[in-house]
Amino acid sequence: MTARKADPRIERWAQPETLYDAIDGTIYQAAIPPKQLAELLHISLGELYDLANPSRQRPLKAAQLVPLMRLTGDYRILQYLASACGFLLVRMPPVEATDRSCFTLARDVMRECAEAIDAFGLALEDGRVSAGEARRVAREVDEALAALSRIKATAERYAVAVPLAMAHRDGGQR
Repeated sequence: MTARKADPRIERWAQPETLYDAIDGTIYQAAIPPKQLAELLHISLGELYDLANPSRQRPLKAAQLVPLMRLTGDYRILQYLASACGFLLVRMPPVEATDRSCFTLARDVMRECAEAIDAFGLALEDGRVSAGEARRVAREVDEALAALSRIKATAERYAVAVPLAMAHRDGGQR
């Protein structure tokens, strides 16, 4: 089998339409060359390529996917599985409990929500919603929900971090 380049038109973190699209993107868009990735996974290069083949001869083993995601740092497979089961997967970024970082998060929420509403409005313009439009709306809503989840996590961490920081600064007088 010959290695192939990832399609540059596909956004790295775009919601994949199938599990095999997710696996394919993870393998072919990894910073690690496929041959080295196969070695790190202790499988042959053919077996690595077979993971992304929907016509594969051997059954797909979930145990193979976790090391693949961890090695590549690409979790679109997990994102796809969560979405297919009706869940939203959100990666929680490290939280800086500063006023500036909170403002940035709030701005991101507003932008993501506006994009979701815009996608929905565009989908409804002609009185019908195509499958592609529905996928775009779902993706935009998922991104807005992820941004809102980051605000929630930041607020929860900020509530703990700020009093601790102030108490430390004041010599424990609070």
